[in-house]
Amino acid sequence: MAITFDVLPSSTINFTSPMVTLSAIDTSPAVSGITMWEWYFNDTLVSTTSTWQNTFFSPIVGELQLVVYGLSFGSASSEFVDVTIDDALPTVLSFDILPSSREEINSRTAGSESVTITTIDTSPAVSGVSGWNWTFMGVNVSNTNSWVNTFFSTATGDITLTVTGSGFTGSQVLGPETLEIYDEVETLYEPVTPPGTRASTTLNHAITSYELLADRIALQLGAPLINIEACDIQIFDFINQAVEWYSKYAGYTEEYLAFTSKLYVRNVGIRLDQLFGYAGETNTTRDISTGAVSGIYDYDLLSVRKVIDVFHFEPGESTGINTLFTLEQAMAQQTYWSYMLGNAGFDLITWETLKQWLDLRKKVLAQTPYVRFDPRSQILRIIPDPWDKQMLGVVGCYVERSVRDLIQERWVQRYALALTKISVGNVRGKYGSVQLFGGGTPNYNDLLSQGLAEKEALETEILTGYGEVTPPTFFIG
Repeated sequence: MAITFDVLPSSTINFTSPMVTLSAIDTSPAVSGITMWEWYFNDTLVSTTSTWQNTFFSPIVGELQLVVYGLSFGSASSEFVDVTIDDALPTVLSFDILPSSREEINSRTAGSESVTITTIDTSPAVSGVSGWNWTFMGVNVSNTNSWVNTFFSTATGDITLTVTGSGFTGSQVLGPETLEIYDEVETLYEPVTPPGTRASTTLNHAITSYELLADRIALQLGAPLINIEACDIQIFDFINQAVEWYSKYAGYTEEYLAFTSKLYVRNVGIRLDQLFGYAGETNTTRDISTGAVSGIYDYDLLSVRKVIDVFHFEPGESTGINTLFTLEQAMAQQTYWSYMLGNAGFDLITWETLKQWLDLRKKVLAQTPYVRFDPRSQILRIIPDPWDKQMLGVVGCYVERSVRDLIQERWVQRYALALTKISVGNVRGKYGSVQLFGGGTPNYNDLLSQGLAEKEALETEILTGYGEVTPPTFFIG
């Protein structure tokens, strides 16, 4: 006959209060005719009824067994059941620092300013905490469930609470939590050390990204002491506008690019920006025949340099007997030696006659190539198409400076600052009649006027100061 019993709530349990009560009840079939029960816990008789109940105040591990007697079977025993009560904290022990762990004090009030800090044990009642030991900066400050102290000057240190109680064994250490009482005046006016990224005698030379330039513009408008009504993406756009202005009128260089017709794509042309050798800085490639971009960007936008326009094109032959010297150059050498020999008159006539014949030959046979440049696609087209012969070419270009270079220009920074002033002034103008805390009002008129005046002056400066070197706006060739 099977003898069974249940242990409630479970044979394995953790402390959920300062004490744990277990119950065991016989669940053997009623037809067994049991008339007597004996419960044994760790071989000790603990009950002679059909149930057993016990309250534990500490962890314990043991074996529980039930022995029963009946008229029809004599005696029978159940299997041993392991009972385990683990030591576990009832809930998380904790304490609070009120009003907060970081408070300010104003040293300008000459000692009349003070801050009162209260620490209090917030452990649940079921944990049975009955002993407290508060320490601040390693010194015992209280042995009750709270600690109150008033500070008249700055202080920084760790708070630790050690507790004991009936709901757990031993002592539990809570913390440390850092308490900081800081001086409002000292924090507001402490000297500012320039960040390492701007540690330069010429600050603009340290500007290497839009983020750094935007930070500098915000600092010049009063951040972080006051709120600037412009987000980073707005300032980035103002920087873009400044870069576009400067790039159009001054942000370029004059360069000569040499190339061979082997790089020329038949019926398409040659990409001039690819001649700069920016391999390694391009993120994707562009199909020259279709102009399709195979990725989000085809350049590192901070490093890209493109051709604004071309102002000169000089073709040359790379085949035949005149690879190194053109016919004109050879005749010039002949003329020089003729002068040395005293036959200058005859050779000068020969020179002029042959030169006129060569010019006429070029016109009649259309040997002089013409070029057409598209700044959007960066493709230079040569007419007639040189795909069927080898040719060396030299083209003079107005070339953009990289954006990484342009954002270091003072004009770009000043123009972006002026645009930001205008934007912030317009935003503050919507609240021009609002009374600020302390009696002030948004002084948007001055900021807006400054921005407009500075913008106009900078545009005049770049239109007049750089006029002599302005690249052509239409193709010349």
